[in-house]
Amino acid sequence: MAPILVAENLTKRYGGIYALRKCSFEVNHGEIIAVIRPNGSGKSTLFNCITGLTRPDEGEILFNGQSLINMPPHRIAELGVGRTFQNINLFSELTVLQNVQIGIASFRKVKFWKALLTGGRGISRRAESDARSTLQHFELESLADIPARELSFGQQRLVELARALSQKPKLLLLDEPASGLNQSERERLLELLVDISRQGIAVIWIEHDLGSVMKVAHKVVVLEFGEQICYGAPEEVQKDPKFIKAYVGTEKEPYFNRTIERSLQQKEPLLTAQDIHTSRGTVRALNGVSLRIGQSELVAIIGPNGAGKSTLLGTLAGQFRPHQGQVQFRNMLITGLAPESVHRLGITLVPERRGLFPTMTVEENLMLGAYVEVAFMRSLGLPPKEVMQRCEKIYALFPRLKERREQLAGTLSGGEQQMLAVGRGLMAEPVLLMLDEPSLGLAEKLVEQLFESLRRLADQGTTVLLVEQNARAALSIADRVVALDRGTVRFEGLPDEFGEKEILHLYNARPMEIGL
Repeated sequence: MAPILVAENLTKRYGGIYALRKCSFEVNHGEIIAVIRPNGSGKSTLFNCITGLTRPDEGEILFNGQSLINMPPHRIAELGVGRTFQNINLFSELTVLQNVQIGIASFRKVKFWKALLTGGRGISRRAESDARSTLQHFELESLADIPARELSFGQQRLVELARALSQKPKLLLLDEPASGLNQSERERLLELLVDISRQGIAVIWIEHDLGSVMKVAHKVVVLEFGEQICYGAPEEVQKDPKFIKAYVGTEKEPYFNRTIERSLQQKEPLLTAQDIHTSRGTVRALNGVSLRIGQSELVAIIGPNGAGKSTLLGTLAGQFRPHQGQVQFRNMLITGLAPESVHRLGITLVPERRGLFPTMTVEENLMLGAYVEVAFMRSLGLPPKEVMQRCEKIYALFPRLKERREQLAGTLSGGEQQMLAVGRGLMAEPVLLMLDEPSLGLAEKLVEQLFESLRRLADQGTTVLLVEQNARAALSIADRVVALDRGTVRFEGLPDEFGEKEILHLYNARPMEIGL
C-alpha cells in the first residue's frame, strides 16, 4: 500500500533563518511518526506546512498522491488531515459534549457558527450519539455535561484529542499532546495513540519526552535547526551519533575539554529563589524550585523540553508571577516586581525567541539594549558617547556584527541574529545576565566562540545564568549545574559530579541502547 503522506525536501525560510531545510519522510497508514528536537527546530513549521497554514518555499507534500501545496487549510482538513495544537483550543464555556459535537459539525459541513451559537443543539441526534460514543472510547462519558473550563489540564487534553478524532481523520497531527500531563495521564495517552494506530489512522506526533517516543513510535524524525539529521526506527535513531550529539553535545568540542578553575568555596549569594511554584495557564510549570546563584558565577540550567527552564528564567525576570515562593536579589525581595523594574535592578534576560526588531539596523537594536542611558543622554541634548563605547565592546566580542552594523536585523542569518540578541542584552551591562538557549541556530564554531565569551564575562565579574540544550557544552564552562525535570530540581552541584549517564537519564534516553 502506498504511503498516506510523503514529504519531499520541504524548505521554509523566514528572512535569513531556515525554519525547515530539505525535510523528507513518509508516513504509512496506521504508522506513528515522532518528530523530536528542541523548540525552534522547525517542528511546528512542519505541521503548518502540512495543514496549509504555511506555504513552503521549496519541496512537495503529497497526501494520498494529491499535492497539498497551495491548497487552503479547510480543504486539507476535508481530505482527512486533523490536528491538535500545543496550546489547548477548547470552548471553555461549552460542555465537553458540545465541544466534541462542534468537531463533528465541522466534519459534516454543518455551519460552524450555527453549531457554536446553539451550543451544539443545532446538530443532529446522530451527531450527538457519535459524540457520546467518542467520549466513551476516551473514558470521558462521565464528564459530558461539565463545562470545559472546569476540567483538569489533562482532561482538557483528552477532550481536544477526542474532538480531533471525531472528525474521522486519516492522518492526525499532534503537537506535544503530553505537555503538562501527569504520569498516569501520559500512560493513558500512549495507550490511546496505540489504539488510534491500530484503527489504521496515521499519526505524526511532536514530542519532547524521549521515553514516550521510544515506547510507541514506529519511526522517528530528528530535526536540528530546521534540518532533518536522523530518520528511522527508534532503536536505530537512538544509536546514531548525530542524535547523541543533538541531545548532549559531542565529546570532541574543543571547549569541552578545557580546564576551568572552579572554586569549591561558596560565593556571596547574588540571587536566591525559595520554593518557587509557577503556572503557565493551567499547566504547573515549576513545583517548589529553590536555587542560589553566587556573585560572578556561571550556572548552567539543563533539562529536557518542558522541564520548566524558560519559565524559571521568566519568573526571575518578573515575566511570570509565582503563586508560591519568593525571589531575592542582593537581599531585596523582588517577587512580583514588573519586568522593567527587575531590569533596572541589573537583571537582563536574553529570550529564546530573540525579540529583535527586524526593520531596525544591527546598531539600532544594540542601542535599545541601553535604552535608559540613551533616553537620559538625549533628554540632556548630549550624544550617547558611553552607549557607543558599549557598542564597540560588543563589536569586539562579535566582529561579524560590526561588519553588519548598518544591516537590517531581519536580513541576518540565524546565527547572526542570536549574536545580536546576546549583544543587546550585554548593552545594559547587567549584574546578572540570563540567557535562554543562546546557541540556538549557531554553527559549532560560533557556539564555541560564544561560550568562551560567556566564560570570560563570568571571570570578569558578570553573573551568568545559562539555559542550554547542549548539556556537554554548558557543563564545560559552568561553575555549577542545576538539572530540571518536569518543574523540579533533580540535581544541583558541580559539573564534574554530573556525568554522561546522568545527562542521558535526564533526557530520558537509555544509555545501554546507545553504547554508553
